[in-house]
Amino acid sequence: MRKDTLNIYKIYWANGISQLGNIIYSFTLAWWMIQQTGDTKQFGILSTITLLPNLIFNLGGGVIADRVNKKHILILADFMAGIAVLCLTISSFINYSFMLIVITNMIISLARSFFPQLLRPSYQT
Repeated sequence: MRKDTLNIYKIYWANGISQLGNIIYSFTLAWWMIQQTGDTKQFGILSTITLLPNLIFNLGGGVIADRVNKKHILILADFMAGIAVLCLTISSFINYSFMLIVITNMIISLARSFFPQLLRPSYQT
């Protein structure tokens, strides 16, 4: 197997693991928020606000992906999302903050918005 083919497999596996983590996070957050507040309205607001960065940055994500090193963006986006989730986890033991959850979800949504453009070759975008 060629080295570049092996690297492509590594990227797709890493992305798959990252997406699995995102799904687990989303499911756990929904369950936790409803358990903490008993209010589905806050979760609806959170879901709506979370979509905004994704909608905005999906439009420009391809342009950024073509101009900047894709590997660096992938690493930075995953690192940024991981740090945000870690901060949210630590703060959840201290107290419940709806605003912190909103900010964390916006950061994760921003990080997720770059992945589809980065995993496709430039000539396909």
